[in-house]
Amino acid sequence: MMDGFTVHGVFQAGILVTDIEECLRLFRDALGLKVVLEARNQIQPAKGLSGVDNQIMNVLVLRGEGGADLEIHQYVHPAAKLHPPMNHNDIGSMHFMLRVTGIELIVQRIEELGYKIMTPIVQSKSLKNFKYAYFRGPDQMMVELQEGNYCK
Repeated sequence: MMDGFTVHGVFQAGILVTDIEECLRLFRDALGLKVVLEARNQIQPAKGLSGVDNQIMNVLVLRGEGGADLEIHQYVHPAAKLHPPMNHNDIGSMHFMLRVTGIELIVQRIEELGYKIMTPIVQSKSLKNFKYAYFRGPDQMMVELQEGNYCK
């Protein structure tokens, strides 16, 4: 506890997409995350988030075994603005990491679905059981796959 408050960890990572169905195909159908919340055509009354009051949106929350949830938003009306994907070294760029086992099979499945692997599977030189790889998912979101543990 720090001066009367505690931060317990990351609760969820959120991402904005144009196609919630594509996210279901990848994260639920192909990778096995469970849908814990699905809300379609919800009114977003927080004008401070998008600049539009009462915007209509879809929300999807996915969960794996342990860890943070993945919250996916799709602004339906008016639709969100598209922009080019950022590189990992661009200030403000974001990614989220999925903790996995069988990283080689997952990379193969992701490639079969047509997503672009950004890095080969990297085996850490200093952490014997730690591997990772990045790929671009729906709307070019940056996703990292991580197998093993980086904590000693």
